Amino acid sequence: MSREEQRDIAVGGILQSLNDARYASDKEPISSEYFGVALGMISLAYSLGLISFAERIRLGKLNLNAASYARKARAAAQEPTHAA
Repeated sequence: MSREEQRDIAVGGILQSLNDARYASDKEPISSEYFGVALGMISLAYSLGLISFAERIRLGKLNLNAASYARKARAAAQEPTHAA
């Protein structure tokens, strides 16, 4: 398997993990462990030389955005609704 194929698999796995955690939070509360695992995957891919530093930063920001979305969705789900 070429280095480029390894990179594509690593980045695809990271993005899928973030996407799954982000949208799963719409249905039920998601543990912060999901985002920690994704961050670990990002660090591992960088350490193995599969992604560049710029990609590491970008994926890290996507991780923070996904975690923020999940946190906001959880807070919104806990707010009381008002009948009209």
